[in-house]
Amino acid sequence: MADLKQQALQIFQRTLRAIDIPGTMRRKLARSGSTIQVNETPLDLASYSRIFAVAVGKASVAMASGLVDLLAPDFRAEGILAGPTAPAKPIDGFRAIVAGHPIPNQGSLEAGRAI
Repeated sequence: MADLKQQALQIFQRTLRAIDIPGTMRRKLARSGSTIQVNETPLDLASYSRIFAVAVGKASVAMASGLVDLLAPDFRAEGILAGPTAPAKPIDGFRAIVAGHPIPNQGSLEAGRAI
């Protein structure tokens, strides 16, 4: 039985590694020049002086990375990352806050205040 659990864990971990969150961000937020498409609504980023983003959850680091990649080099986003772990390396412009899940902790309160 332990062998089956180990195999299931390996399959699960391989599946998680195969998920391309930054790629999904690029597809969901299609950009052409200064225009970004958000839920079929075009937004001209050039008409904004600052871009703020909030990323919450286990995929927050990957989502913020995808957004930063999508906007570079013409635009810069800044914002808050709230997730269960700190990013391995900082995301330019984003403040990372380790927050509890499913039970809120002090980091959760800090993230809420920051947002």
